[in-house]
Amino acid sequence: GINRINEEVMEITLSNKERNFDYTPGQFCFFQFLSKDITKESHPFTICGTSKEGEMNILVKSLGDYTANLYKKLTLNTPVLVEGPYGCFDYKSGKKKQIWIAGGVGIAPFISWCRDLDENYMKGLEVDLYYCVNNEAEASHLDEFRKLEKTHPNFRVNLSCSDKTGFIKGSDIRDTKNKTIFICGPKEMRSALLSDFKALNVPKADIIFEDFDFI
Repeated sequence: GINRINEEVMEITLSNKERNFDYTPGQFCFFQFLSKDITKESHPFTICGTSKEGEMNILVKSLGDYTANLYKKLTLNTPVLVEGPYGCFDYKSGKKKQIWIAGGVGIAPFISWCRDLDENYMKGLEVDLYYCVNNEAEASHLDEFRKLEKTHPNFRVNLSCSDKTGFIKGSDIRDTKNKTIFICGPKEMRSALLSDFKALNVPKADIIFEDFDFI
């Protein structure tokens, strides 16, 4: 399946009828799409979840020549080579109280975590998700997060739109004491938040980030 969510972002569903795909929510794989219209290099994308056995979903945003072309040219029934999974970005490694901060397409691992939580909610887990976008129209999967918020009162969604409130700052994050903070987003956002948290004396050991420039 190919769901072009907006003019830049699409969610791709891949199917392997021979076996299920084993991964930890938050991990990524390298994908090579075998089409004459798409260059042959392999690119990493985070797994957003599985809709049913033998399937997995990935989120792709047009951030450069390759992903822009993939957005335009990808068609159904395209064979894909998958290598992985890789990565250790896992909410289950954190404290019971957590803060998740996502910037743009950096929401991908958190989509995977939310889908996992919906099926396997951890007793005692408390999560504040900060979803940072330029404007609300860019907030893909927001309805999915709102639905989880309604069914699990210890999961809370905070939408941060830079066109209304500017870029998110460390001081915008409520109550960071004794919580694990997970960050995935553009380098500029990540660097600014790390600097803010340092100034706020948030322990470095409480901050875990995915290197978005790589994924």
